[in-house]
Formats: sequence, C-alpha cells, structure tokens
Amino acid sequence: MNTTANQIREGMIEAITTQIETNNPAISRATFERLQQNGFDSNEAKRLMANVLAHEMFMINTHNQDYDPNRYAALMEQLPRLPS
Repeated sequence: MNTTANQIREGMIEAITTQIETNNPAISRATFERLQQNGFDSNEAKRLMANVLAHEMFMINTHNQDYDPNRYAALMEQLPRLPS
C-alpha cells in the first residue's frame, strides 16, 4: 500500500479515536464498546469504524451530500457488517 493510502488510513483511525475519547458523536463510543464486547480488539474495532467514517466522507464528497448523523449512526450500528 502506498504512503498516501497509509496516511489516509491513519488519519481515519485518529479521527475515530478522537470520537471515542470525546464521546462525540456518542454512537462512536457505544459502537467501540459493543464491538469489543463481541470479541474485536481495539485496533480491529477502530478499523471497522474507520470504514464507516470513510463511507460517510465518500457520500459527502462524491455525491455532494450533507453529513447525515442518522446515516452515520445507522451504519455504525450495523458493524461488523461493512457499508456497501
């Protein structure tokens, strides 16, 4: 994987970590705790959650949509099933 992709991935993980630590949005901490209770380690849980963040950013940038906290929460609640 190239350096740019790694930097983007690391940025997504950092953003998820901040969401968990600040409990903003609250769905992030709840999802993190639920995934850990279901056997995912911290890194894997954050990686799964970063996929949801990436999906939401894709919807904003590619489809010119506003951030949708309800969509974001619904996708978090579906984890570990990844968004499609």
